[in-house]
Amino acid sequence: IKLLCGSAIMLDKGTITHSGNTSTIISEYQKFLLTGQEAKRSGTKELEFTGYSIEQSEVKLGESLELCFDLKRNRSVSNVSISLDIRDENNAFVAHVDNADDAFELEFDRSNTCSIRVVIKDINLAPGSYLISLWTGTNFGEYYDFIENCIPFRVVQGFSLIKREVPY
Repeated sequence: IKLLCGSAIMLDKGTITHSGNTSTIISEYQKFLLTGQEAKRSGTKELEFTGYSIEQSEVKLGESLELCFDLKRNRSVSNVSISLDIRDENNAFVAHVDNADDAFELEFDRSNTCSIRVVIKDINLAPGSYLISLWTGTNFGEYYDFIENCIPFRVVQGFSLIKREVPY
């Protein structure tokens, strides 16, 4: 579907429940299949996620997990933080990724949009199902956009070796 369609809709009993970017709708559908519920969303929307996707919804232990998401700036904002939380199938917190850790800046184009690709290398999570939440706001407590448990993925047993350089 991703290769053929640029946009998609999600139906529930004949009613359109979601429409938009194909990758986002597929993620929403997979999350619905996994949990039986839609993603919860909150925030001021001064900066909002307009699309999100995961390269593969199943990753082998030791492989990299690649996420892409798009942001739209609806008003000028500064001191922006973006974070991803990963929770297991029991909703227990397992990991956190934040742009402050990697010190990257958001670069918006003329239409006030920005695309970001995040690669989490060498997944070292126990085999099972996980959900990623997306958050953007400030370090001062402002929430621009928060989408809870919106990207599902699975970790399966694999044979990839984790290779890391040893510091001297």
